[in-house]
Amino acid sequence: MWEHTRCSRTGLITTCGKPLEVIHPGHRNIHAGADFTGALIRIGGLVWGGSVEVHLRSGDWKRHGHHLDPAYNNVILHVVLHYEGEIINASGQQVPSCRLKITEPVVKRAEQLFVPKCEPACGPFLGQAERPFLFTWIRQLGRKRSEQKSHPDSEILSNRALSREECFFRILGRGFGLPVNAAPFEWLVSMIPYSLMAEARHSLPDLEAILFGQAGFLGSPAGSGSYYTSLTERYRSYRKYLQSGPLDARLWKYLRLRPAAFPTVRIAQFASLLHHRIPLIASILEAGSLPEMEQRFRVKASEFWDTHYLFQRSTSQVCKFIGPQTFHILVINAVVPFLRALGRAEKRKKYTGRAHDLLLEMEAESNHVIKKWITFGVRPGNALESQGLIQLYWEFCSEQRCLFCKLGINILEDSMNEKP
Repeated sequence: MWEHTRCSRTGLITTCGKPLEVIHPGHRNIHAGADFTGALIRIGGLVWGGSVEVHLRSGDWKRHGHHLDPAYNNVILHVVLHYEGEIINASGQQVPSCRLKITEPVVKRAEQLFVPKCEPACGPFLGQAERPFLFTWIRQLGRKRSEQKSHPDSEILSNRALSREECFFRILGRGFGLPVNAAPFEWLVSMIPYSLMAEARHSLPDLEAILFGQAGFLGSPAGSGSYYTSLTERYRSYRKYLQSGPLDARLWKYLRLRPAAFPTVRIAQFASLLHHRIPLIASILEAGSLPEMEQRFRVKASEFWDTHYLFQRSTSQVCKFIGPQTFHILVINAVVPFLRALGRAEKRKKYTGRAHDLLLEMEAESNHVIKKWITFGVRPGNALESQGLIQLYWEFCSEQRCLFCKLGINILEDSMNEKP
């Protein structure tokens, strides 16, 4: 309350009866020492700069041993909810105290946020929030989430041994593994020289052989059939160009995945994309519009996968195209972060602007987090807003950090205008 709510800091007086003005409440201190540093206050016409310590009861000062700790000698104000008497610091000086006034409506609203009966805790109050304020905050968090996703891509781009094309190859490959197989997919593409894939791009079976072989799916006694045998033989011919051996096939996860999202299907689709779209940056990133980009992603796995999700078992025929949902995952988690990272690396605003525009053009996602917000009438209009709601939920709601969230602060401030 001291840190965030402006109204609770007006009309204050010290426990000695002197008028108190809070110029700046200070910055929260996460290290040893007082709770807030860099505070500015005016007591009886004199401005003080220093630290502020906050307790529920003034007696906590002594109970916590601050009266013996010289680190608390720079405390200029002791803020409490319940005043029990003046306190003295380690140098023997009296520290001014202030009892913070928190009205009953504020306490009630805080309890509703901190002991939630629903998720998100602010859900019942969202109908009262001003839409411009609410969605400005959501979009801000959407940009933050997009920026955070681009940081690993910046690390890849900083590797001067890799071309821009190879960087995008690795980032796009990792995207094919989302959500649960991102790590093995990332290991897979980092083991394969992009130059080798570029040379083999005219032969889809060769691309499949390299990818499935390095993924650990070939050479197993469980495999059979002409397709499997052909891939195994092709992979043997490429082994001399690969510095490391294949991954352990047990690294790949299938639990709770739809068959269409099995790693075998994703690898086959990735091979097809490489077959049709190398060079990747020119083919994909230079698409003039989102529908054009989606069309360039719409490739299908080879014929064998029309009747298979796994090597060992045939199924009814279903063409394994890269569908709209997979396309959206790839754009949000691979294309947009790469464009942001590339824009920073090359100091070219057209890339960061394109990344932002793609999120605005894309439809909002639909998942269990977004459905929580829709329940309370907050419906995202595009992918930037759905990403913002996901960031809001995981950064603030799930951690019950309402007093660090602009929505939570706004809800508490509104309650200060209510009559007890």
